[in-house]
Amino acid sequence: MMQSAVKTAALWACALCLLYCPPAARGEEAHDIDRGNFGIFQSGELEDEVFGWYYHEHNGYGTQKHIESARRMRYENTVVMQRSGEKRLYDQNILLASLFRGQVLHRELGNMRDLLKGAVFIDIGSGILCGRGAPTVRDIFEDDRLWTNLSFIIATDINGPHSRYIDSYRIHRRDLPFPVRMVGMKMIWRRHFYTLTRGLLGAGTPLILRSANAGPDLYYPPHYLIEHFRAILREYRERNVLYLYNKFVLFKPAEESCFQKIGEIDSSVGMSHRSRTWNKVDWEKRRLEDFFTPNEGIITVQRGVTGSSGRN
Repeated sequence: MMQSAVKTAALWACALCLLYCPPAARGEEAHDIDRGNFGIFQSGELEDEVFGWYYHEHNGYGTQKHIESARRMRYENTVVMQRSGEKRLYDQNILLASLFRGQVLHRELGNMRDLLKGAVFIDIGSGILCGRGAPTVRDIFEDDRLWTNLSFIIATDINGPHSRYIDSYRIHRRDLPFPVRMVGMKMIWRRHFYTLTRGLLGAGTPLILRSANAGPDLYYPPHYLIEHFRAILREYRERNVLYLYNKFVLFKPAEESCFQKIGEIDSSVGMSHRSRTWNKVDWEKRRLEDFFTPNEGIITVQRGVTGSSGRN
């Protein structure tokens, strides 16, 4: 009788794991789930596009076996999980510089400079132990075209059970010229974002989020990702939000409840997982039209901004 009860409990535990555990936690690839249309994006087609690319990235580089390897394998002065590099995401600098120069026009809302001026910029998963620390956030901080148009520039990282990056930073470094905030292993509830931006946002302050080669765009299982987007939409409903999500440039206008795609960034540089492609780019000559494909149904773009920045 006792053995039968134990066996029954074990079977129930297995069934519950199959139902509720993310595929990555079971060492599996993530497969498409029946999302329907959750209203996260402006259209079902855009939802399919974003999730289709996410599956490509996650299954290729972000499953549990990839995570375990990235925690152990060395990369420069740290591990692969902290892999980053100065200028890796510099295409985004050029895009934001174009925006703050008034060269990106939203067809319904007008100049996007006016929609995002004074925004708080938050990078999710900044590689704070790599090189001089948070290299791509440092690129934003040292770019005169950008920091003068932002009210705060914030780096973030995790303190996971096997990844005590925040602790290591606080003990050994504390030398970055911008604030570092801790984020959890999952950011899927409104309170996660309330805590993240507490004390930073005034009434109507715009927000620029970035996840590039980090948890939300690479390591999250799909049901986490759905809730991640939903939490952002709910917590920041009254604000203009620009989300640099992997190669996608997403925008949520204030008082709207879904993301639009305003364009895509060439993924072969900043999203390269196998080589340091960004070191081969002549950033002084690179222009917006070299890497950015605008969604012309949503925005128009005046070309011409290059990679030159200013502050060092």
